[in-house]
Amino acid sequence: MFEKHTSKLLATLGLFVIISSLNACAVDTPDQKNQHHQAGAQATLSLDNGKKWRTDEPLREGMENIRVAFVLSLQEIRENKFSHGSYGKLSHKIHDEMNHISDDCKAGPKAKAQLHLILAEIHEGTESMEGKSASASRQDGVERVLGALEKYNTYFDHAGWRPIKR
Repeated sequence: MFEKHTSKLLATLGLFVIISSLNACAVDTPDQKNQHHQAGAQATLSLDNGKKWRTDEPLREGMENIRVAFVLSLQEIRENKFSHGSYGKLSHKIHDEMNHISDDCKAGPKAKAQLHLILAEIHEGTESMEGKSASASRQDGVERVLGALEKYNTYFDHAGWRPIKR
């Protein structure tokens, strides 16, 4: 029982660290802080005046690494040959990449707010993949991450991005 509560606490702290590091990438002006607040209140993905959000090299590299790790695991996942330990290793790889993205981000506040929504969804998916969700299965977590990667493709301009076939 204690371990279950500790796991939830650690998962929540991990998400907080990711969100905090995204917000800490740049010092915001009062107008930018208001934009963050408005974006968080809306909590919906949107384009940048009808266009995909621009990306930089660290973001593209991190998201591509997440995509590749997922692709390399997907066949075993679909064949139910992926062990609990393998789900944990994949989740940790994805979390490491999200931390690198957060550490190296150079996006503006509006783009960061949009990216935050996608990274939060990936994080929630990985938590389920690790078996930390009472309401979602490991496979539900896989689908959640796949959905977030599709959203990334829809909302962010990442030249050469190849969607994962579902």
